[in-house]
Amino acid sequence: MPHHLNRIAEDLVKAKLENYWPGFELAAYASYDKRNVYLFNHPKFSNNPQCTYHILSWDV
Repeated sequence: MPHHLNRIAEDLVKAKLENYWPGFELAAYASYDKRNVYLFNHPKFSNNPQCTYHILSWDV
């Protein structure tokens, strides 16, 4: 799963979405599976620029 998550994050950064939608800003979003939530681009976790997403435990 980390390989796919890294690819998603990398593609969105490289896409230069501003070219398609002037003024566009990438918002926080999440993906999940049965064990974890993968949180991307969330301001609460923006203190490490090398890490583009954070893995959180899935609590049911």
